[in-house]
Amino acid sequence: KSDIIGLTGEIIVSDTNNRSGIFYESMEFPKLSSSKNSYVYYNNILKGAYDTSRFYFLIKPFNLDSLSNFDEKKLQMHGELISAGIFPKITDPLVIMNDYSFGFIVESTEKGLPFYGNKAKYYNKIALSNNGLQGSGVINYCEATAKSNIYTFLPDSTIGYADFVNKPKENGIEYPDVECKKAFITYLPKKELLKAKSTHKTPLKFFENEAQLFGSLEISKNGMTGRGDFGFKTAFMNSKKYTFNRWCIKADSSNFNLKNTYGKEGDDPLALSANDVRANISFKERQGQFNSDQTQEIKFPSNLYYCLMDKFIWEMDGSTVNMQKEDEKTSFETEGVGEKSNFFSYHPNQENLNFKALQAQYDLKSQKISCKKVNYIPIGDVRIFPNQNMVVIQKKAVLEELKNAKIKTLSKTHNFAECNLNIKSKSEYHGKGKYQYYDIDSNVTSIYMNEINCVNSNTKASGEIKEKNRFKLNKHFEYFGDITIISTNPGIYCEGSTKLIHTCKNFSKDWMSFKDTIIAKNVIIPFDENTLNIKGEKISAGFAWRESKDIDSVKIYPTFLSKIEKENDPVLFSSTGYIVFNENKDEFQISSKNALNDRSNSSLNLLAVSTENFLSLHTKSCSLSGEGEISLGMNYGPVKMKSFGKIDYNQNSKKTSLNLSLRIDIPLDRKIMESLANKIKLEDQFRLMKLKSSNFARAMMHWAGEKTTNKI
Repeated sequence: KSDIIGLTGEIIVSDTNNRSGIFYESMEFPKLSSSKNSYVYYNNILKGAYDTSRFYFLIKPFNLDSLSNFDEKKLQMHGELISAGIFPKITDPLVIMNDYSFGFIVESTEKGLPFYGNKAKYYNKIALSNNGLQGSGVINYCEATAKSNIYTFLPDSTIGYADFVNKPKENGIEYPDVECKKAFITYLPKKELLKAKSTHKTPLKFFENEAQLFGSLEISKNGMTGRGDFGFKTAFMNSKKYTFNRWCIKADSSNFNLKNTYGKEGDDPLALSANDVRANISFKERQGQFNSDQTQEIKFPSNLYYCLMDKFIWEMDGSTVNMQKEDEKTSFETEGVGEKSNFFSYHPNQENLNFKALQAQYDLKSQKISCKKVNYIPIGDVRIFPNQNMVVIQKKAVLEELKNAKIKTLSKTHNFAECNLNIKSKSEYHGKGKYQYYDIDSNVTSIYMNEINCVNSNTKASGEIKEKNRFKLNKHFEYFGDITIISTNPGIYCEGSTKLIHTCKNFSKDWMSFKDTIIAKNVIIPFDENTLNIKGEKISAGFAWRESKDIDSVKIYPTFLSKIEKENDPVLFSSTGYIVFNENKDEFQISSKNALNDRSNSSLNLLAVSTENFLSLHTKSCSLSGEGEISLGMNYGPVKMKSFGKIDYNQNSKKTSLNLSLRIDIPLDRKIMESLANKIKLEDQFRLMKLKSSNFARAMMHWAGEKTTNKI
């Protein structure tokens, strides 16, 4: 297995006097006689670590007899080992080793042998064979001790499996305690570096075996570094470079995983996972801190969530992980418009549900994430503001029911408070709460909604207002009944009954049924000729004749959202459309929306105001006034009569007055009408009519339109 290279000499087969071999046989032949130095190289082992120019055994000239039957155990070739500076020249003779390679086994002197040309000494046996230059003993370097039965000495290093111990040092350059019964040691003397590597079954044990490294470490006079996979009682991590001091493990970039130690069967084995984070784990403080120059993703496999945080703290002996996002730009006053979320669900049915939390805590025992400083959660067409800015994420991405939360629609038209909500996904939630109704004076009333639902990103809420609640749409209208809120609708949909609020005792205040959308800043109530009170009775707004056979009992009486005194009483004047309260005039008004808008516009010329029937109840004087078509009940066959004008009820005098313009349609020949007109002109007793002081112009606008009225 070993070759002698560069051998020069002669082989003597037999004695020169016995060339034919007939006289005698000599056992000393054949002989080998070497005349020059020859060499044995070891460059074909250990991946060529022993360079032939620096590592070889020089064999001096020698004589070897009895080649055919020599005793290999007695073979010795003198010379010297040149060991590439590992040791000084070794002059012990070369022999045949058990593996049939050339080598030797020697003992060092009592003073030891210089080791790699430095102050180090080697004191034990040295063996040379095709296994390399080997020995046994102890390597002491800094605070480390490595004891092995077999070291292999290479030109630039010593390698071998050893019982490795690093003693802790807390002053000056710090070192942690490390132990490994079988570590692969590499000592690089020229670099003044000692390496220790774990084996498949024997990790490097740190901090009294609280941390196990499957990887390697390097020891120098400047401290200890390492790389590989670290295992802890409840966590594991890996990094390409660790730095150590007495009690700490640090890494500029590492991947950290926390075990789900309290998980049940079927749960994910990991509670938390974070990649590319800066680590500082202190076994003295019993705490691990993880930071990142750039916000990194932290996964919670059991919760099916991940978050983006700048920092988290692992309590080794506890059961919590605290997380924090340094960027606290969220403005709770401005509702964090445009802020970026940092908590994201990856549950397949939650549509990437997300929100922003500046702080969070993970509890290993309950497997819950308590998210703190949460401004709001965007769901569908609303923002949900959790009570105390806190949200709890349970296993399987279930959000714990929110108690006493607030809801605001993105349109900023609807608000809810004191809500108990269950969030299902980014577009769905369900719950109950109180709708915040703000009237025109900004007075707020909380209305309990027994259903608040968001499906397909559209929020709808429904509830019921009881009569005993004395709820007011504003200070002029009471209401009870069903109420529905639709986020896309700026108002509230009411299906119930309303009652006017005033002090006019002459007008009954019946509950009036209706259904319509109400805008709080401008309450208008629909009213038509078929409107009923809550008893199912027809109600009216205007003036009616009291039907009676006794002529003295016939009179005009006013009504305002009250029932007719007698079912057959004919209506003299009425107005329908919508009911509003005009704050500037202190009166309830009933007419069409167009007419109501015209009359609220003080800059509008009277002739431009709509002539549709209009009715008003002045709440201070309790007088009732109307303008429009007035039915006098006159029926003269072919002669048609229409009247337009004003009708007023005076509360003090209890009398009704009319100011009318009368239109008479008589089917007469044109010549007869012209003759009648001429006779009227000739009569002195007729006075000129003052059109400006009458309602003639308004009547003409109603009957003939603006063009004809202006012409007249």
